[in-house]
Amino acid sequence: MPPSITLLGTGGPRPDVARGATSLLIETGQWDLLASRRDLLPAAIDEGLRLTTPVPMMTRHVVADTTLGGKRLRAGERLLVCLLTALRAPAMGAAPRDFDISRTQTPAFAHLAFGHGPHFCLGAALGKRELRAALSTLLDAGPLVITRRRAARRILLPAYEMLEVRRSS
Repeated sequence: MPPSITLLGTGGPRPDVARGATSLLIETGQWDLLASRRDLLPAAIDEGLRLTTPVPMMTRHVVADTTLGGKRLRAGERLLVCLLTALRAPAMGAAPRDFDISRTQTPAFAHLAFGHGPHFCLGAALGKRELRAALSTLLDAGPLVITRRRAARRILLPAYEMLEVRRSS
């Protein structure tokens, strides 16, 4: 079978990931920490992607009979992989549902937000670079406060349709 590439991207990092990461940073009080410790920016991006993963679930085909988590899987069956759940699992360390930019990423889960192995997103590096540029620009603006937000509706993951911030005085 010839190799294939499936295009699943949405034209760059989903805007709700950037909005979600910004909101999490501000609401958890970690914005000031990040502003004073820019070396934590890659960790903040990874943590934001972990909790607001761009692809919350996907399907996979079982290619050979196997056992996973004590369940017998047969070749040809389909799996629903819930990344959102996996990225908040106890294997992520202490308080896995909390946003913590000082968290040491568990190597096995570090970049599941962009897939793994042959399913790794070709645009992962570009997506992270775009998120870094967006967050760096906001950090350069100074301390921020959320002034208005509107939740997106009829979507799988909680996200913002609109998030408005301003410099705090």
